[in-house]
Amino acid sequence: MPNQPNPPKSKDAKNKDVTIDFHGNQLILHGDGTLFMPAEGLLIVSDLHLEKGAALSHGAPLPAFDTKDTLARLAQRIEQSQPTKLLCLGDSFHTVERAFLLPPDALASLHEIAARTSIIWVTGNHDRNLPDRLPGTACDEMYIGNLRFCHEADFLPLQPTISGHFHPKARIKLRARALSARCFVQNDLDLILPAFGSYTGGLNILDEAFAGFLTANPTIHLIHDNKTFSMPFQKSRFFRTHQSQKISKI
Repeated sequence: MPNQPNPPKSKDAKNKDVTIDFHGNQLILHGDGTLFMPAEGLLIVSDLHLEKGAALSHGAPLPAFDTKDTLARLAQRIEQSQPTKLLCLGDSFHTVERAFLLPPDALASLHEIAARTSIIWVTGNHDRNLPDRLPGTACDEMYIGNLRFCHEADFLPLQPTISGHFHPKARIKLRARALSARCFVQNDLDLILPAFGSYTGGLNILDEAFAGFLTANPTIHLIHDNKTFSMPFQKSRFFRTHQSQKISKI
């Protein structure tokens, strides 16, 4: 039986990120699941699902610390990347109700972030309406140059699109073990970000929801140990796991 591939190793051990050219736009895929567009000073993140722990605490014994952890990691990335703009690609809050009930300490953290970089909220299926007290501006989608930014991508986009929504996750066969990790999914016209929120989970890329995105020169950018590893999608490298979420729960 042939050996299974290991994730590729960077030539520079200190280089944790992958830089790609996406239709003439230089993009940096960070090992924490964020995306940076240097030419625009734009940091992009998707699916924070803030207050998910609080939203589910009535039906499950979940500690409601996810919002604090998510915002702390986001603040750390902002400190590292120094963006002038922060674009959140939807489902930033787990429910509309929880967006309006955001605790004072979480709101204060958002205002601290807004003092360092302007925030743009793209609305998602979980947060169609956002409270006015949030810092920044809201929109359904955004365009920069030849790129479209939205929450959920179309299977046949009319132009290059960067989106979230699906919480992509891959399970890959290595020589000695299996590795399950979040990932970016890229094809000729789409780049789908992994979920950033602490309680978001993931949907296996072999789920039927991804079928339309894995047909046009797909590449999987796997996130592991705060590093990003890129590999062409070959179905034999990956396998399913029964722990993946169903799309209806995302």
